[in-house]
Amino acid sequence: MLVELLFAHAVADFGLQSDTMAKLKSRRADVKRGEECQWKFRDGKYQLTWMYWLTAHALIHGAMAFLFSGSMLAALIITAAHWVLDYCKTQDYWGIHIDQGCHLLIILLCALTEGNE
Repeated sequence: MLVELLFAHAVADFGLQSDTMAKLKSRRADVKRGEECQWKFRDGKYQLTWMYWLTAHALIHGAMAFLFSGSMLAALIITAAHWVLDYCKTQDYWGIHIDQGCHLLIILLCALTEGNE
């Protein structure tokens, strides 16, 4: 399962994450524009805020984890952990290396846990 989850992570974090999602999943994307973090009406349409982009990104990770591993438990853990870890990264609590290391640790723990059931 470790190989499947690592592959799912690589696909979701580097293959399926668009530049728009990478930029707008940060709460700072809204704050930098000097706006409150809520639905925004701009240019005749509503714009999604950071929390929607971040949640979509985390859900993509969970879906890929489930598709590649077949484990709903791993998918749920990875979704929640990815949301929290990426939120912290976008708030500059840590950088990309710590972020990716934590993602890999979560994946390893999920693989070890599933392997012992």
